Parts: sequence; structure tokens; C-alpha cells
Amino acid sequence: MAWSQAEPDLGEALRITQQIGYPTLTWQAAHLLSRTRAGQDKVEDAFTTARLAADAIAAVAARIPDSALQHTFLTWHRVQSVHEDLDRFRRA
Repeated sequence: MAWSQAEPDLGEALRITQQIGYPTLTWQAAHLLSRTRAGQDKVEDAFTTARLAADAIAAVAARIPDSALQHTFLTWHRVQSVHEDLDRFRRA
């Protein structure tokens, strides 16, 4: 995969999602960017960006008023993937 070509576009996507205050897209863009950085052996940058994704997920989850729905969101495989990547980058 052309990680170096994807990184600027994903960085711009993350910037825009943060600028407009859209946390649902922020965590998704940050997660993709973290994986892109990891694919380029930029593990410290990947960890930092994955941390941003995890923080955005926590902010989204905190605003979900129904505990069952919050649990469903937090156990969703895409959300779990962020936390798994964060742990993997932390250990690297």
C-alpha cells in the first residue's frame, strides 16, 4: 500500500473533522491515520494518533445516555480495533 501517499490526505481529513467538531469522524480518521503511520514504521506518531482516536471514542461514549447503547458502541469491532491498535503501538 502507498502509505506515504495516503498520509497527507488522512491528515487533512483529521484536521477537517477536528475543525468542524465531528468526533465520530475524528476517531475514524485518526484511526486510519495511525495505521498509515504504523505502516511507515512511524510507531510513535501512530501511537499518538491512535490515542487521539481513543480519546474521541471516549468523548462520544460519554455522551451516549443509554448504558446498553453505550456498551454496544464500546464493544463494536471497529471501536475495539482502535484500542487493540493503541495497545499494540504502545508495546512497540
